[in-house]
Amino acid sequence: MKLKTFIAEVLSEIEYRSNEGIVDLKKESHITILSEILDELGLSEMKSELISNLTEEKDFKNSVLNREISYNDESGETKKNKVGNLLRLKDDHPGKISAERALPSDPDEVQKVMDELGNENQPKRKDDVKDTNPTSTEDGEESVPEPETGTAFKDSQSDSYLDSLPEGDPANESGSESESESYLDSLPDGDPAKLDNKE
Repeated sequence: MKLKTFIAEVLSEIEYRSNEGIVDLKKESHITILSEILDELGLSEMKSELISNLTEEKDFKNSVLNREISYNDESGETKKNKVGNLLRLKDDHPGKISAERALPSDPDEVQKVMDELGNENQPKRKDDVKDTNPTSTEDGEESVPEPETGTAFKDSQSDSYLDSLPEGDPANESGSESESESYLDSLPDGDPAKLDNKE
């Protein structure tokens, strides 16, 4: 069995056995299910290393982000985690609220910490890269011309699409009056659509 297939089958089994139906290997219940599956497959020897790799916390370069704090989760249980990990949780999560309290009081320092958190292991942002072909505006600022875009109703490629359709394709019909008149002529006398168009 290939590794990719094996992993897909294990994840599928976790989905089946979990109450949520979606695998989240940050949840202790899902790690427990993974442990059971590995035991059933006779892979107990790799279980502890795999689980420790999955649950290993990230180290941050910034000492504020790397500091470990305690907080009470939704069920009132006391937990510990690093400020940097907690800041990435939902806004209303008790861990994030505690982590925000642990940040420095100086707004400039907070901004610096948040920038570092956002930039951890990230490639350079598009904003950080200078455009090699900028244009100048009246006030001397550089601006980059925006590409021309179409709309949902008509774009620059719509005619080429119609030109590529075979002759007789219903999508290729131009919808001229003569075509609509021939349609109306085909309707039986007294049809409401025919009567509406005579007025």
